[in-house]
Amino acid sequence: MEKSNFDKYLKEQLKDPVFETRFNQAGKEWDTALQICTSYCSHCKTITNLNTSTTMTLVPEKAGKMKLVTSKTSHCASCAAIVYSENEERFRN
Repeated sequence: MEKSNFDKYLKEQLKDPVFETRFNQAGKEWDTALQICTSYCSHCKTITNLNTSTTMTLVPEKAGKMKLVTSKTSHCASCAAIVYSENEERFRN
């Protein structure tokens, strides 16, 4: 099968390292966006919409520093089971 004009153009553009980096990052972000909208719920055994909640908690650490923990949790819109969750930690003065 012959390559399309777009495929030829993209192959040429991907020779530029800056473009390649931006192109790969955009692909990862697109995948993440799709996962946020819908995902497979192992409890319902279906592909479903997700409801996402974010919680921020300050946790005391040694030497008087505080750690901010941000938790993002996605729940199945049908049965409310947790589909996935992720935490991000940042230190605050």
